[in-house]
Amino acid sequence: MLKEYVKYYYGALPDDKKKVYKLIYNAIKDTEREVLIPGSFSIEEIHEVAWAVYNDTPSFFYYDPYKTTYYTPGSGTLLQLDYLYGADRIQHYNEWLSNGLEAFERKYMKPGMSEYQKELVIHDYLTRTITYDSETLLPENDGKIAEAYNVLGALLKKKAVCWGIALAFKLLCDYCRVKNFVVIGRASEEKGEDNHAWNIVKIDNEEYHVDVTWDIKEKGDISFCYDYFNLSDRMIKFNHSWQSSLYPTCHSETLNYYRLNKLYVKSPEQIPDYVAEQIRQGHQRIAVKYAARDMPGEPEIMEQLRKGVYDKAGKTSFRCFISPKTYNIYLEIES
Repeated sequence: MLKEYVKYYYGALPDDKKKVYKLIYNAIKDTEREVLIPGSFSIEEIHEVAWAVYNDTPSFFYYDPYKTTYYTPGSGTLLQLDYLYGADRIQHYNEWLSNGLEAFERKYMKPGMSEYQKELVIHDYLTRTITYDSETLLPENDGKIAEAYNVLGALLKKKAVCWGIALAFKLLCDYCRVKNFVVIGRASEEKGEDNHAWNIVKIDNEEYHVDVTWDIKEKGDISFCYDYFNLSDRMIKFNHSWQSSLYPTCHSETLNYYRLNKLYVKSPEQIPDYVAEQIRQGHQRIAVKYAARDMPGEPEIMEQLRKGVYDKAGKTSFRCFISPKTYNIYLEIES
């Protein structure tokens, strides 16, 4: 078993359902094919607990929650569990993940790092290395690419959908001792509102939303993005929704990336000096939030960026991504 840390869904259950949780958890851990749940719980109740176990435990990548079947033989409820891989492959992937997590910690986690610094490193690693797997969501695939929905897609194949990405973020945070859990909700895009998964972290006794998936999808050709890094409920609810009774309130904005680092401009004319100063300080990756009610159009922002990069800083090439939804601007200086 890989390291585990926060069991949020377990902690939210009443005592009688915690017993159900433990039975299902132990059965999956031992790759048992059946587990009998005593008592008069409904199938819907047990189904919810089974999902709670899966979302609490990213190391159960080999369990297929979609194919669990439920029977009521008269002495409780019998669950028949289904697994994606055989014992040899499970062991192989467990060893690969264990070695990978150890290597990740050695490379990226430095002595004395704060929880926030660890979280930032994990976020940046995932947004830099993962491609969002939109092909898996096509009707002809119909969820057949199982790894896209678990940590193997995100960490081994470097391609996953939101659920696999959120589980990978949890796995890395668990390993590095950063409190977090997976949130199941919905998110609004141009085509409508879809089921979605992201994370909530708890740092310095405050909770924040982190949506690694949307920081991957929103960044264009830029290698980094912080649109959805440590947001409050107020900040994320314009395009995310969730069952508020299930989750803690995220009211703090202290560790929001832009607020913490004071990365703001309030007029287009401030952009060139801001960009030039960032370059003079040695930054090749530059982020800034446009902190005014009405954000200028892309042509005007691009003009100001060119002034900062070309005229004031003397650089000759850069890439950028402008997010009109979140009022964020990203640059990567290429020379």
